[in-house]
Amino acid sequence: MNNDTKWILGAIGGATVAITTVVPTIAGVMLAGVNRRIDDGFAGVNRRINDTNTQIAGVNARVNRLDERLREVEIASGNSGQGAATTITGEDLPNPTATAIANWGDLPEGREWSAGGVDIDPIDGQVWAYGRCDADSFDAGVPVNCDSNPVDPIFKFDRATGEVLANFGGGVMVTPHGIHVDADGNVWV
Repeated sequence: MNNDTKWILGAIGGATVAITTVVPTIAGVMLAGVNRRIDDGFAGVNRRINDTNTQIAGVNARVNRLDERLREVEIASGNSGQGAATTITGEDLPNPTATAIANWGDLPEGREWSAGGVDIDPIDGQVWAYGRCDADSFDAGVPVNCDSNPVDPIFKFDRATGEVLANFGGGVMVTPHGIHVDADGNVWV
């Protein structure tokens, strides 16, 4: 018997059987399988590395395009090479509310708008607003507020015409500081 072959004697069903095993052949097959799995693993890792490198290249390309655009803006603004920040003014941007309606909202006789706020009614789309009872004015040197001038500070306006649909709250508050209309149409001041 040489070193490449090993004889195994065993009993199967009461009979003695000799089995010849060629060790190098089995070991070679097993080693080839392990090597194939290692190669497959490295191939997968290499694919992931290549995918990551492709993503990094895409990010670098976007960064380069942004750098180019920034240089264009700096040149256009006259700040080229100065390292100064570009001032963004909003010039050349479209106006989302191109039509302004001056003096929209009819107030009761003798009333003027004072600092206030607005909200849109989620049920009917009308405009709710409050004023501070002419708090921007003085009467004989004394500041006017909703306590000293108990007019109604809460208004509901028709959004299309500016007509007052409702007006209330006089004598109830001193100086309103906010307004909100909830989903049920309740007005919170």
